Amino acid sequence: MLRKLLIGLAVIGLTLATAYLFRIELTFMVAKQYLDADEAELTCADWQWGSGLTTITVNKLCVGYRQHRLVIKQARITPQHIDIEKAALTLAKQQTQSSSDTGKPQALNLPLTDSRPLVTIESLSVYTPYATAPVRMTVNEPQLNQWVLNGDIAGDIAITSQHIDYELHANQALRAQLMAVAEPSLMRFNISQWALPELQVQGRYYGNRIDNQITIASQATWQHTPCPVQVSSQGRIEVRSKNMRRFSLDTSALTTHLRAQAQCDYQASLKPYFPELLKGSWQLTLAEPRVSIDKSEVELTQVLLTHNSEQTKVGVRLEAPRANWRTAQVAAEYALQLETQSLGRLSVSGQATEQRISGAFKGQVAAPVGENVHVAPVSATGEFDHNFAGATALHGQLKTAQLTMAPYSGEQVAVTVDATISADNSISARLETVAAVAASADIKLLDVEQNYQVQADLGAGRRSAQVEVQSRIGQLDSAQLRLSELSVDSRVDIARSIDGEHLISWQQAQALVKHSWQETAFPITVVLPPTPLPSLQAIASQLAPELSLTAGTLSAQLHGDARLKRMQWQLEVDDASVLYQSYLAENIDTSPQGQWNSGQLQLDDTSFTISQLRAGPVLSQVQGLWGYDQDAYLKEVQAEVLGGTLSLDKLYVTGLTKRRAPTLVEIAQINAQSLLALEPQQGIEITGVLAAKLPIRLEEQGVSVENGRIYSQAPGKLTIKDNAAFDAVKVQQEELGPMLGMLENLDINSINADVDLKTDGWLTMAMQLKGENPEHQQAVNFNYNHQENIYTLFKALRLSDEITKKVEQEYQAKE
Repeated sequence: MLRKLLIGLAVIGLTLATAYLFRIELTFMVAKQYLDADEAELTCADWQWGSGLTTITVNKLCVGYRQHRLVIKQARITPQHIDIEKAALTLAKQQTQSSSDTGKPQALNLPLTDSRPLVTIESLSVYTPYATAPVRMTVNEPQLNQWVLNGDIAGDIAITSQHIDYELHANQALRAQLMAVAEPSLMRFNISQWALPELQVQGRYYGNRIDNQITIASQATWQHTPCPVQVSSQGRIEVRSKNMRRFSLDTSALTTHLRAQAQCDYQASLKPYFPELLKGSWQLTLAEPRVSIDKSEVELTQVLLTHNSEQTKVGVRLEAPRANWRTAQVAAEYALQLETQSLGRLSVSGQATEQRISGAFKGQVAAPVGENVHVAPVSATGEFDHNFAGATALHGQLKTAQLTMAPYSGEQVAVTVDATISADNSISARLETVAAVAASADIKLLDVEQNYQVQADLGAGRRSAQVEVQSRIGQLDSAQLRLSELSVDSRVDIARSIDGEHLISWQQAQALVKHSWQETAFPITVVLPPTPLPSLQAIASQLAPELSLTAGTLSAQLHGDARLKRMQWQLEVDDASVLYQSYLAENIDTSPQGQWNSGQLQLDDTSFTISQLRAGPVLSQVQGLWGYDQDAYLKEVQAEVLGGTLSLDKLYVTGLTKRRAPTLVEIAQINAQSLLALEPQQGIEITGVLAAKLPIRLEEQGVSVENGRIYSQAPGKLTIKDNAAFDAVKVQQEELGPMLGMLENLDINSINADVDLKTDGWLTMAMQLKGENPEHQQAVNFNYNHQENIYTLFKALRLSDEITKKVEQEYQAKE
């Protein structure tokens, strides 16, 4: 019996010794039986008995669950405690489940026991893809299933078979790691400088649902060019999920403010106009956010961005916005309602995605004002579509009752725009502008309409544009001029230079202007094609009310460099007939040309011809030169008058305030009978040939003659018969009767007269007449002084029926 007992003990001891020697292998075999069902695996094990059979010392223990891994080092296990010196938990990144994945999270049913050793972990390192460094902490279990954490995460965890309660706080180091991990995703939305002063989570986890409360304080900068915006949030977020796939958020206890930063480029430009929008902060409210883990999406019922004060009411509302944090996709309907004391009222609504924003706008706003700028409230309506890749389409209309940009102003101004801008900065635009009144200090325009067609290419390395403009002006008013129904058709090409062509039309007159605005030059050409002078009568009548243009054509050319202020010009006047007051000039032909250099006009001596000039005595076949040397002048003038000739050397017709030497006018071969015909007297006849040398001075006050002389060039004859005035003088002055009777039949040998003419038209003439009365064979020497206002005489002559009828006939022919 004893022998059998000893053999049995030996077998048991040998079995136990063998089992202990092969404890590691046995541990793997047992673990496999229990862990396989839960997809877990024991990957390493190293343990031995401690002091006594009630203590186990674990050198290393490794457990894997799917892609997660737990490694325990240096653990001491007793019936009362499990003390772990080091543990490392590696969590794999959670894979997004596809829509075909029918697996659903299960409610917790933890197999908890009423008694087990309490666990203490002196150093637990958790490796997670959501932190840049391991999360380190200590874990204590003062009571069964009641855990206390300290370290990067501090808090309490309570576990029951149905749920897990937790209250956790993240320290500064962990918050910094979370920010570093989130930074790449945030940068996709241009969010930087993220700070997380506070983060704590409190809640309950049921396995298939969760109920969380997150307390957070956060700051970040939205790098919106050119105005960075600081975003700050503080408060609580309630997070709930019934299936661990979609999460609903309650942010009613979360306050979010936005504020433009000091380096905002809008500060300087907009602060004078919209101070309410730039000072203070904006509040962001998120209504019913929902997070879908499997779709990586965030959805909200509504987002409100508001800015309210005594003078400002601004609201931005997003309806059903949706964002995907993996693809950075965003979609929402939005509405903007703005009302400020300085800006006015504006509403904008439409759709927005991460790729584009479109919508319609309507309102009455105050435009920015400046020192010399004032704009009455602007009515604005329109639609737009902007692609964040760069393409934009805009259709809109702006109206204002008053616009002032000193020295210019406009009334009842309306602008209509249809424009598209492609991603490569190609622009196609059509603009229509209408103004009831457009004015400057000197000019006033009524009923102005302009249509612009713009094609431009402003891409990298490309700068070109083509602009076509049709302008219509109902009426142009200036101090001296009023014109109706003007039009300007323009085409401008913009590249390295600005090349333009403008056709200006008014009634039958047109002018063509071409220019090329270059960096170092500005060549310009102006062409006035042959234009009927009567078509310019409306202009002439306003500039000189007594001027009538009755016939002929006018053409002109000007070319040169406006930047250098150098121009060449040429006029062409053909067969022109002009009536000024009662001065009539017919068939005027001249082709002046010259230069304009730095404000100085230069006119080459130019020939002119006039078939007939009626200025009292009729001048015919008038020819000569005219020019300009600081003042305009006539030169080398020849004409036929009263059967004789007239000539002058040089006469200035401008700069009349300057005192100049008299101009000598020479008259020769004048028929005395023609001279008498200027003022015919009944019963008086005279023959002979006369000449004159008249020093003429032309001044502002008029024409004067000093020390002029009239003389005869050949003998003549004077007869007086039945002249009532002459007979009356003989009767009244009987003592002169015999002498006056000698003049009734006189052979004239010579006539000499001294002539003076004042600028007011009074002529003084001292005449000496020598001859012989053939009937009485008596020599006659007759001295006569005469004074008369010749302007009155010439006026009477010029208003003769002949001239008046001729002018009327000219006008009737033109009509």
